[in-house]
Amino acid sequence: MCTALVAMGALGQLAPKDKMVQFVQALVVLTLLASGAASLVDARWDFELPESRAQQAQGELAEFINSQYESATEEEAVRAVEGLLGAAGLKAKKISVRITSSADSGIVLAKVSAAFTYPAEGERAQALLQNVLGDGVVIEVTVDGA
Repeated sequence: MCTALVAMGALGQLAPKDKMVQFVQALVVLTLLASGAASLVDARWDFELPESRAQQAQGELAEFINSQYESATEEEAVRAVEGLLGAAGLKAKKISVRITSSADSGIVLAKVSAAFTYPAEGERAQALLQNVLGDGVVIEVTVDGA
């Protein structure tokens, strides 16, 4: 761009001021302006605008809804494990579950923990949960004897 401007200035000094030189100068200026405009249009602008309050509230709301959904799913999983153990005549002192979110936004049962009073109950519960839930779920059964 600078070279074109210098050449245009030299051409203006060497050539007489006639209409042809003015036309060439106008054509060069128009070409330079078009080139500059094309560069601006094709340029990548890497800047981020700050999030608006509505976008922040939307993110917080989505996070809250996801946490409530996971909490409700954990509670439902605890009730399901209690029902499964109850069908076998077993009553756990404490049951806890851990769920994880998969890549396709599904929720997967990852771990089941149960505490029992007697070792026989713990062994039966371990076998029942392992058979029903399969190898993909970590089963942790503890016996405290109290």
